[in-house]
Amino acid sequence: MKSLFYLLSILPVAVFSSPVDAPKSIRVAVFDFQSDGSVDDQLGIRNAGKSIANLLANDLSGLAPLTVIGRGAIQQGSDHWKLDLVNPIAPADAKQIGLSLDATTLVTGRILRTGAETIIAAKVVSAETGQTFGTMVKGDRSTPIFDLVSKLSTQIGKSAFVQQGVESPTWSPAVIVGTKKGGSIFSHDEVACVMAIDGRAIPDETGKWNERQPLLPGAHEIFVHYYDGTSTAAHDFFFNAKPGASYVVSYERKARENPRLWIQERDSHQPVTSIAEAKMGETWSGTDFFQSGPFGMSPEGYNSNSVRPPGKR
Repeated sequence: MKSLFYLLSILPVAVFSSPVDAPKSIRVAVFDFQSDGSVDDQLGIRNAGKSIANLLANDLSGLAPLTVIGRGAIQQGSDHWKLDLVNPIAPADAKQIGLSLDATTLVTGRILRTGAETIIAAKVVSAETGQTFGTMVKGDRSTPIFDLVSKLSTQIGKSAFVQQGVESPTWSPAVIVGTKKGGSIFSHDEVACVMAIDGRAIPDETGKWNERQPLLPGAHEIFVHYYDGTSTAAHDFFFNAKPGASYVVSYERKARENPRLWIQERDSHQPVTSIAEAKMGETWSGTDFFQSGPFGMSPEGYNSNSVRPPGKR
């Protein structure tokens, strides 16, 4: 399986930018977070600081009306500034960097491991005044990294609005549900539902196919399960949940063929993932399949070739 953080690191810069018609009053630049080798080893990924920064930039880009500066521009300029962005930034330096990037807000931070806890701490710096707010999130091994970064992104977004003297919008969670088609005396019911979110299995998922599962705004890994009463199929998807949006697991299956699975917006019926053919006949178990990989991610089953990057359709 390709690491999800590797996938984020190679996404085009445009993925991390807001639409061109978005208000540009608050423009956020996310710098690589600090992490040492021990953190990388404990979390099981290379360069955790850069990976977290990529994921954070991705999540912030979905929080309208924020605009996120492309990560490529930040990487190009970092060598010239020669600043330790974890330590306090002088107002003059903050202003210089902000002018260079056309940013109003600078975000940097650090990833720590204390015992069984993962802590992601961030500093939100006004590029106009140098005012600095601190914020952090933490969780244990059972807490998906996607949820941690999603929570951090909303905290950072609110801090950026406060620094600009603007009232912050409310970014509500999204929800996702499954689909069921009733059978007949000659056939069983068919169900396509969410089996796990970010490696966290949903017990009795076929029985709870129509229960609204919450999704914090941002990137998520959704493991989808199809069941026709006798056999199963499954597929792993990765997509960005928009604040307040409603999503549904959809399927299409012709006689004697494998089902095609995807996730779409409930109101617009527009797909937010690719449409993937899932092989029938394999046996899946949410608790068995999703083992304790890095950040609770599944160690198997992710197919990067069949999943579009976030923001792409």
